[in-house]
Amino acid sequence: MNDLVKTVLEPELVAEMARIGVERSPSEACGVLLPFAYGGRQVYELPNRAELHHDTFEVWSTDIVMTLQDWIDRYPQATWDEITIWHTHPQGQNGPSRQDLHSRSEHCGNLVIALTEHGPLATWF
Repeated sequence: MNDLVKTVLEPELVAEMARIGVERSPSEACGVLLPFAYGGRQVYELPNRAELHHDTFEVWSTDIVMTLQDWIDRYPQATWDEITIWHTHPQGQNGPSRQDLHSRSEHCGNLVIALTEHGPLATWF
């Protein structure tokens, strides 16, 4: 993944993912972060399909495809390395878990938002 895409994360995006995470707590929230053609990105929430929402998340490829269809139609020049899959850790665990590292996507960015008592903390992995 492009390092520039990984290092620039607007505070408003972190705040939006954290807001969704707080609403879904104690379950993990998840989704995709998609860029726009003229700069900026947008947060999309996807259903957490894992049986145990408190400890993990699972995103189905069909949910991703449905979300991406309109985006791909509007931005046909976009590439997978511009997409980020994100999820929250509602209990505040900083950084990815072993399961997160094991199931991370090799084709796009991976981001976890820890919901800590001091505010959200974003970690790329």
